Amino acid sequence: MPVMQQVWTALRFSGLPFVLRHALQRRNVTVLCLHDPEPEVLSRQLDALAKRYSFIALSRYTDALRSGNLEALPHRALAVTFDDGHRGNFALLDVCRAHDVVPTVFLASSIVGTDRAFWWTQVPGGVAGAEHLKGEPDAARVAALEAAGHSETEALPERSALSGDELRAMDGAFDLQSHTRLHPILSRCSDDRAWDEIAGAKAELEGRFGLRVTALAYPNGTAADWGEREASFAQRAGYHCAFSAMAGVNGAGTDPFRIHRIVIPDDASPDEAVVRSSLAHAFLKRLF
Repeated sequence: MPVMQQVWTALRFSGLPFVLRHALQRRNVTVLCLHDPEPEVLSRQLDALAKRYSFIALSRYTDALRSGNLEALPHRALAVTFDDGHRGNFALLDVCRAHDVVPTVFLASSIVGTDRAFWWTQVPGGVAGAEHLKGEPDAARVAALEAAGHSETEALPERSALSGDELRAMDGAFDLQSHTRLHPILSRCSDDRAWDEIAGAKAELEGRFGLRVTALAYPNGTAADWGEREASFAQRAGYHCAFSAMAGVNGAGTDPFRIHRIVIPDDASPDEAVVRSSLAHAFLKRLF
């Protein structure tokens, strides 16, 4: 067994995830963030989580948050979300149905239904190159992409995202919401671009696909990637809520435009998924 898997297994059975579930998550709502997991991997993750949490649709929590009454939600409620709208998400339909999960998919509105690529897949240097550009001003990021021969809006021979037909087939079984238009890092954008990305994505998803869009996930979602301006823009654009990728639980007093999500790696083992979902991993990172 690989060393890291041994670590996840040890943590899973250490008792810490159990303690945190009962201390922090029993009467709060946990929201997970994945991206593009393989169906069989997601199935194993959901099998493990189903024994410890009660799956709910994300809208049940956000509706309860708006009404100020969370009493009807089950204990240890957990919602599943996917970011970006990757082509592979369509293959997750049967897995989610089998586990009675209605996930939310946050869609990059100007990439889904097209042959465009997600910009970070076209960056020289792979993951390290993409991480570097996430910290650059947006104009510099766009210029670097263009210097590498890539435009945010160019069509490629093979699509990366969900098609329009797939979105229509998923609607209802999945909750389809907004992840901006082209997924720039909002805090690095000018006011005009940030507004267009936030408000334009809502209008585009509603106009192109007939969706009812009330929720936004901030791209990347760490504390450095969005702030008061972005939350204000989301509210002004007509969203009811917005989500970060900052670990934490959510309750009746959570700011609806600052809802926490816990990121789960797409290839996480069941042990890792259980540990991360309980906030044990985040707790230990902060402690040490």
